[in-house]
Amino acid sequence: MGPNRGLRRSLVRMMARVACMCVVCVAMVSIIPERRRAMLARQPSRCGLETGVREGRIPSTYGVGSESDAQSGRRASLRAVTKAKASSSTMSSMSTSSAACRARRADGTLRSRNLRLCISTSAVPARNIEDDDDGPNSKHRQQQQQQQQQQQQQQIESDPVLYSALQMAAVRALELNFDNPLFQDPLAAKLAGDKANEEAKRILSRNPQKVGRKISVRTRFFDDFLLDQIENRHVLQVCVLGAGMDTRLSRLSLDSLRRDKAPEVQWFEVDFDQIIRAKTSLLQQISAGQPELVASMPLSVALAADLTGDEWCEKLKAHGFDPNKPTAWVLEGLMMYLDGKVASDLVDRISKMSAPGSAFGASLVNIASLQAAQTSKSKLQQSWRWAIDDPDSFFITRLGTGWSGRTVNMGSFGEYPHGANYGVWPMERVALWRRKGKTMYFIATCKC
Repeated sequence: MGPNRGLRRSLVRMMARVACMCVVCVAMVSIIPERRRAMLARQPSRCGLETGVREGRIPSTYGVGSESDAQSGRRASLRAVTKAKASSSTMSSMSTSSAACRARRADGTLRSRNLRLCISTSAVPARNIEDDDDGPNSKHRQQQQQQQQQQQQQQIESDPVLYSALQMAAVRALELNFDNPLFQDPLAAKLAGDKANEEAKRILSRNPQKVGRKISVRTRFFDDFLLDQIENRHVLQVCVLGAGMDTRLSRLSLDSLRRDKAPEVQWFEVDFDQIIRAKTSLLQQISAGQPELVASMPLSVALAADLTGDEWCEKLKAHGFDPNKPTAWVLEGLMMYLDGKVASDLVDRISKMSAPGSAFGASLVNIASLQAAQTSKSKLQQSWRWAIDDPDSFFITRLGTGWSGRTVNMGSFGEYPHGANYGVWPMERVALWRRKGKTMYFIATCKC
């Protein structure tokens, strides 16, 4: 009985050790999921790393406590193996093998759970991970955009006619420097660029009442012209030819328009491809930082087309222009840059695309102004090609029957529709201009 009793005691001690090891393993397996659930409760976001891990951009071990938990699991497994080795010699090999298998299973389970947790949770919001991943790409795209904008700017600045779009925007931006500004154009300086803004400031400092205020009066006149057509004559389409960096749609913001008419108005702009691309790019850049400044711009359709042929007419129609609806046409600061035949053909096409109720507004210069421009130091004025002394007869002939309106001289007393002074110049100064013979005309006519 003695030997049997000793054997039973050894078996009991061995079973006790095995039971302890089982308890340790069960506790280890049960405690870790509890820790995982607690982490999930603290990290409710489930949209972070799933895409990153699946696409291979983020390591599968990236997650909340993933590495530390794996290490602790491995340490627990090693402790179990050590305890198994300390068992009796008769069961040492079996215990070590069993513990090692459990350790491998436990470690493997931890790894697979770790991966699942990394897919479903993230310590960093998904947008931050995307920013970190796309940071270099984003900077590269920004650099490319800046280079494209610089190239577009250089192309425009090298051509006097194209550059005039930037110069006019710079002049409009300076209107806020006067005591009683005729309008506010917060986008103008951003679209003009540094070079045009500096030039406009120099001109303003030399003669603040010369070029700057004439452009401002012209701008205000056609602002009022368009508001009149939309509010009072119920025009539903606006087409600005040679729009340049015009921001009239954003400047008016359609807040001044009748609210029941504003959603129905369609706005079209046509100019050279370089101008349209540069303007679109700049507006997108401005919108990213100051979206309120360009809130109304999505209503517009900007088209790149040559006004010397029929291409622009077809493009307008393809982009939603309806010749059967009344249209307000604006040719501000455009016609002096056209040849005589091109100007005549352009007005003919406008007349054919104008339904009853349409309106036509344009600015042009007289022959004396053209002759002075040809000897001017300004490359922009040197590019003027066409002028006329009798605009009424010209437009009556080209537009055809059914059109009626008036011609207003720059500086004439009053405001739209009867004058173009807006209290900017005293009448003595205006009389001096007329004695010199140079003048600018504003045409405002409507189709019955």
